[in-house]
Amino acid sequence: PEIIKPIIEKPFETEKNPLIDEFETAREYKWQDIQLQKLVGAITIDTTETILPTNRAFITINQAFGKTTILVPYEVTIELHYSTFYGEATLLHEQPQRLINEKIVFTDGEVDSKRSLVIYVTSWLGDVEVKRV
Repeated sequence: PEIIKPIIEKPFETEKNPLIDEFETAREYKWQDIQLQKLVGAITIDTTETILPTNRAFITINQAFGKTTILVPYEVTIELHYSTFYGEATLLHEQPQRLINEKIVFTDGEVDSKRSLVIYVTSWLGDVEVKRV
């Protein structure tokens, strides 16, 4: 029998995820859902420099060690899912909360908001901070 193999004229486009480095969003940028995987380093995502799409936008971060900071506009509803082996959550006006092998779900804003940002952060040893600007 004849074996038929697919012909791929253009390979899939990929983007490297540096494992050890700091990550910061550009000044002004077109929104695309963010998915990051890092070993070590600080992550800062400023969503005030873009226009979030109507409905839901997503940020997913898996990180071993380091602090994650997310800056969010006032008019956007936030839903944060944070899981860590050891870390601290500083969420808007709330007192910082130390977590040891725990997870939290935090929401702020109107349920039927025009725009909402769903954030998933997982870390071994790392803090998360969400601020309104």
